[in-house]
Amino acid sequence: MLGRRYGHRHDTREVCTRACRFCAVKTGRPPATDLDEPRRVAEAIRELNIRYVVLTSVDRDDLDDGGASIFAETIRRTRAESAAVRIEVLIPDLREACRLSGRW
Repeated sequence: MLGRRYGHRHDTREVCTRACRFCAVKTGRPPATDLDEPRRVAEAIRELNIRYVVLTSVDRDDLDDGGASIFAETIRRTRAESAAVRIEVLIPDLREACRLSGRW
């Protein structure tokens, strides 16, 4: 159902900036960040009356914050649309973003 909502695309990214041996996701430069994704995800969760959702992401070492801001915005939007939903997040490690920013 989410595939229809996203125009037959996956709701996860298909390219990652890392080449982990255990993962089948292609390595490369992901497409530009979709700033509307948090809204669309939150609306889909509400419309589908999902009670428990797992949010995950590929590594985005190409972004200054490793994708943390869009992850946080997705959680905020989901809470605003569906206050009772239980959210589990499987965040990328943000290792490269932390290292580059000097916070590592």
